[in-house]
Amino acid sequence: MHPPTRRPISPLTRRRFLSGIGSAGLAAGFLAACGDDGDGRVATPVDTATAGGTATTATASAAAPSATATEAATLPFVDYAGREVQIPTHPTAISALWRPTLSSLTLLGFPVTSATGDEAAPRYGLAQYLPADFDFDALTIVGSNREPDFEKVAAASPDLIAGADVSGLTDIYDQLAPIAPTALFPWSGTGAWRTHLEKVASALAVDERAVEVVADYQARAERARAAIGDVGSLSVSLVRIQSAEELRLETPLGFPGSILQDIGFGRPEAQVTPEEADRDFISISLERIRDCDGDVIFVMVSPSKDDAWRSIESNALWQGLSAVQAGRVLVFDYDWWGASNYYGAYRILDDIEAHAEGIA
Repeated sequence: MHPPTRRPISPLTRRRFLSGIGSAGLAAGFLAACGDDGDGRVATPVDTATAGGTATTATASAAAPSATATEAATLPFVDYAGREVQIPTHPTAISALWRPTLSSLTLLGFPVTSATGDEAAPRYGLAQYLPADFDFDALTIVGSNREPDFEKVAAASPDLIAGADVSGLTDIYDQLAPIAPTALFPWSGTGAWRTHLEKVASALAVDERAVEVVADYQARAERARAAIGDVGSLSVSLVRIQSAEELRLETPLGFPGSILQDIGFGRPEAQVTPEEADRDFISISLERIRDCDGDVIFVMVSPSKDDAWRSIESNALWQGLSAVQAGRVLVFDYDWWGASNYYGAYRILDDIEAHAEGIA
């Protein structure tokens, strides 16, 4: 039960947070030097002197705020440039300009009324970042990722603008701040999907909710592990189809690789450490296709890359891999497996659990 002074959470949000909490406890999320929310590159450092299927819903209950949060109208947040931003204690109309931030806010039970997205795509290309029962008709799109439209943001009348400290957003802070208090939270790349949620929760004084989100994730990871059995004995290859000539091997530093690590899978030696400091994946040509082999191969393909995947799948070099010859190749949707947020993580765990028999 929320204190009377706290804005009540809607029945829809309350239902998401109270539906099946897993084991308690907060795992220490690691912050990897890796990509942004899509391309696996390290976010561009900011000059602080001058100054980004169906999802399973979250299962954290709304925790009571601290005494300070209940008494103050705003909460102080110190951003990447050392500025103190006064965040509303009870925001009612948030504009989310970074997809993992959008995910974090909805997981924590806050009302997002506008966001950046692709107006031409189904569900604005945001289904991987929102709960399955989210009302997309109530969401106003205010530009594309990293390129918000200032007039549309202002017309949405947000009382808080939230995003990440990535290039494209830090560059336009001075244009956003006059519209509403603007909080850009830390983001170092795809491996930061956990700490990003924790930073958002801390700034909005709902740390307890983040604890419960993480506990639910841990319980789901344990369930997937138990469904497979001896996960440590399996060397799982994680391959992303980039083009007909390029494959990307995902390391444990990136989003999907970190989840395989949480489950406890072994990884091929060729896929453990990035070859370039600013990437969390390894880019290879078909000449190095042997590096894709493992006891099992998980292939990640976006719908837009289907033709490239068919070309690679029919290639004699691919057909020569031991896992391919053994029929131990599983194909998953990279639009979900590369989403870098907890909804995407739930989808990965669900996919792995559903294919446990073919993996073990």
